[in-house]
Amino acid sequence: MLDEKPRNSAKNPLHAPWTIDRLLGSVPLTRFLSEIFGRLPWYRPTTESNSGLEFGSLLNWDSLNLLLGIQSCWSAENFKLVRENRQLPPESYSQRVGRRQPVFRPIPALVEQSMQQGATLVLNGLDGMHRPIADLLDSIESATASRGQANAYISEAGRPGFGIHYDAHDAFVLQLAGAKQWRLYANVVDQPDRPVPAAHLLRAQAEPMLHEWTLQPGDLLYVPAGFCHEAIAVDKQSLHLTLAFKQVTRLDMLHAATEYLFERRASLGHHQYDLHQGEAAILSHLRAVLADFETLLADPIAVSNITNTLKAAHRVRGGYRLPSSDTRHVS
Repeated sequence: MLDEKPRNSAKNPLHAPWTIDRLLGSVPLTRFLSEIFGRLPWYRPTTESNSGLEFGSLLNWDSLNLLLGIQSCWSAENFKLVRENRQLPPESYSQRVGRRQPVFRPIPALVEQSMQQGATLVLNGLDGMHRPIADLLDSIESATASRGQANAYISEAGRPGFGIHYDAHDAFVLQLAGAKQWRLYANVVDQPDRPVPAAHLLRAQAEPMLHEWTLQPGDLLYVPAGFCHEAIAVDKQSLHLTLAFKQVTRLDMLHAATEYLFERRASLGHHQYDLHQGEAAILSHLRAVLADFETLLADPIAVSNITNTLKAAHRVRGGYRLPSSDTRHVS
């Protein structure tokens, strides 16, 4: 992971560690969580006191090119080209490396050629490669009790990679370079985990348009899960960073609680040979399961363990601070 944290961060506010409070600017975190979070789209334009140059300490063209130059970081899993809602085949812009476990390594000239033809470059998982982004996403996860990932998008003006769609996660969109027009629609999808329908069907379902914002460098946009949206670069090449973070669902909680209970009561997995008796037998078993859950909820240790299981689902990012201050050798 690249670490670009300057030594003089305490003296220069532009080099301070990235946190959700810094990202929100003049809007207090408590207000964001109580009035905006999970409820409404929110747009924060850049100001004189919050210059667009500030995002440059998070990610800029130079640091992005440096990351792209580390070829071993990239494969078809985290390096994608998308045009008109379709992902281009990796072999069209990559070379196959290795025999036993081959991977696709992108070829810069072919990537740039595809982008000039209208493809959007998508870089997934930058929070696992770049310390400032990792710090910010860690802060967002802590404040919102969510699980996140950072992705970068580079688009040519007038050439959308994605049509109208919605996401199953919330997102902060940080415009880093160029300009991008965003359109958000009024009708929200109640179950955003479901597959996105065809564009013409979704547009009819999503309209009318709710907001239209053109993001400039330094602008911030928050899009809750389920809000239909589309975006297109309008000024030369656009670079934006999406900090996607997904909330823990009740289904996630139920799964964690069930796993915890199963580890301690193996009888939950036993075959039941009385189901031929019909609904009465099924209701009897369900009541027994509910009783088990009632017992579990009354146990503070069990609740704490389930909570820790949910927290453990977060990604581990970086953590290295070499050279260590402790120089003792372990034999």
